[in-house]
Amino acid sequence: GKTLNEDAPRQRTGDVYTDTKIDAESVVSEAHQQHGLPTVILQPTAVYGPFGGWWMTGQINRLRQGRFALPAEGRGTCNAVYVDDVVDACIAAAVHDLAPGQTFLVSGPNPVTWNEYYEHIEGMLGRDSIIHLSDDEIRARQVKPKQPKGLIGWGLQVLRERPDIRQRIVNSWIGLPYRVASKVTPKRLLRATKRSVLGNNYEGMPTETPATSTADANVPVDDRPIIVPDAHSLPQFTSTTRVVIDKLKDVLGFEPQYDLDRGMALSAKWAKWAGLTD
Repeated sequence: GKTLNEDAPRQRTGDVYTDTKIDAESVVSEAHQQHGLPTVILQPTAVYGPFGGWWMTGQINRLRQGRFALPAEGRGTCNAVYVDDVVDACIAAAVHDLAPGQTFLVSGPNPVTWNEYYEHIEGMLGRDSIIHLSDDEIRARQVKPKQPKGLIGWGLQVLRERPDIRQRIVNSWIGLPYRVASKVTPKRLLRATKRSVLGNNYEGMPTETPATSTADANVPVDDRPIIVPDAHSLPQFTSTTRVVIDKLKDVLGFEPQYDLDRGMALSAKWAKWAGLTD
């Protein structure tokens, strides 16, 4: 229920991805303070939009593969930002005289709920794919991680359990060979390879047989697998913290132009063009 601004203390969580962001910010800040390098740190929230990785393509695929379980009836706060607003904020920070040495949070005009966010993706697919479970029910369905052995084992565990990191790797230049291979490799062989490297749960989304049943044979049972947030992302879906971008507005005079309805409408057109919602 709190608000988050640029003055909030950095908190290490033990998550490699987020903790290394803290380290990177320290390096950048030191370069400015000690060596005069004109730097600006931008901290975008959940970036979505055309060609988007985890928060766009990843979530469309989630809802295509099964029913996604949101905790607390989806009332957690979603601080989302459309990609064009992020790009415009980058440009504004690059040319403004007061920007060097500053840190700016970048988010959309208003926070929404996770339910609202995923309802837009449901609309793209034309199907109901959101269910609500309690935190305890979600934890009971989560795949318990095993202790990795060695550097390779640790790396494979990260790839298995963090689809958001995996998506970023695939979208980067490092993932170019994979993207090329996936275009020419038969889908059956590609799936088998993913399972051999990442395990049966290679999409990083635990699946369970739904508990729903009915005695009426005429009532269809939704047998799509239930996908639950992993232990890393569950707190994000339950948090009601609101990101404020007053500093971005006051110092740079920047106003985001895309609310969720407008951003998702454009995203839906792209998703249809890209064949993701066919």
